[in-house]
Amino acid sequence: AFRVGWVIARGKIFVRRNKVIVYGAMALLLVVSALLVVLKKDHVDPNNSNTSSVSKGQNKPFATTTLSPISHNQGVPSPMHPPSPGTTAVPSSASASVEFLARQQTILEVLYYMTGGETYWDEDSKEGWIKSSDVCEWEGIMCSDNNIVKKIDLSETSLKGTIPTDIFELSDLRELLIRDNPDLTGTIPSEIGNLNSLASFSIYNCNLNGSLPSEIGNMSILRNLNVAKNAITGTIPKEISHLASVQTMYFFDNDLDGKVDEQICRLRDINGGSSSILWTD
Repeated sequence: AFRVGWVIARGKIFVRRNKVIVYGAMALLLVVSALLVVLKKDHVDPNNSNTSSVSKGQNKPFATTTLSPISHNQGVPSPMHPPSPGTTAVPSSASASVEFLARQQTILEVLYYMTGGETYWDEDSKEGWIKSSDVCEWEGIMCSDNNIVKKIDLSETSLKGTIPTDIFELSDLRELLIRDNPDLTGTIPSEIGNLNSLASFSIYNCNLNGSLPSEIGNMSILRNLNVAKNAITGTIPKEISHLASVQTMYFFDNDLDGKVDEQICRLRDINGGSSSILWTD
């Protein structure tokens, strides 16, 4: 009986010890959980754009930084400061220049092929065209120091076909001379008004038809205009009177009709008595 009682008592003590261990473990888990909750509240998630503001002197999470749009003067964002989502980086002037020069070459290539460069141009006139990647080395092309085309002179080149409208994208062009090409046909497109820097335009002795576009009046610094000896019809648009810098204008040997606007006839007086010439049929 004594042995049985001792075993029972020992068993109760063992159970009590196990309970103490279990309760202790549970208490420890509660303490750890509480600490994790506290730490989670103090933690700032760098990927959460809705995080609260941080105290002065701390670095804000990069994801919450908003970049302003980039101007041409600022250039391309550095790798350390990429544009935020939704912001398009404006290319630097250097890369824009490369893009412009590539487009400029494409426009001249279109002009070459659309006017029979491979077949009809004489050999001297097409020297360098297409073969050289530098358009400034092409015959009849003159450029500025930064390789922007300023003058196209394809006079007496045996052009055949029509003038592509792409050429009127060359807004820095100062002279466009394509006279004495009797196989050149088509019309003068309204896009000619985009050439705001043009000072001299000559299609003398070609075979262009249609009417003179009123957009010619947009070329405010045009000095010399020669559309004589073509098949141009209609009237001389009154917008020609806006050419305040013009010195010479030739319209003869066309199928023009109607009266010349009085304001056009006064261009000589508007220009301060310069030697303006208006020569019509």
